[in-house]
Amino acid sequence: MDRCEAKGGAVTAAETLGYIAITPGTGECKKTSCYNEKFDVQHALTSGKNMGWDDRESNLEVVTFAEKFENNNVIAVASKSTRAGNNGGWMRILDANKKSVTVVVDEDTSKDEERKHISEDVGIIAFQGPFIF
Repeated sequence: MDRCEAKGGAVTAAETLGYIAITPGTGECKKTSCYNEKFDVQHALTSGKNMGWDDRESNLEVVTFAEKFENNNVIAVASKSTRAGNNGGWMRILDANKKSVTVVVDEDTSKDEERKHISEDVGIIAFQGPFIF
């Protein structure tokens, strides 16, 4: 669960959390239902620059894929791998293409309007295109 500045605070009831753990790497799905789609999974270190929504004019983080995708039909999911600072927030993908994804951290505006955020590392999984697994 990612923290934020939202009013109300504490989680008072038990919650069930789900997660997916995948080893970083690249490859190609060989099942007939995947249509030989390529994939790329990585833990990316970022530049160390601020990377919040308010910082996006000058400090967009671009994570380049190790796998060479053939088209721009990329499906990508990103999440923070670190939880730096005290403001929380969620990783947002601004662009995904055959070479890279561009991400920022999207903070809430519950307590204040600023959405600046310090650097976070990012986990990304990207697929060359849609598939059935």
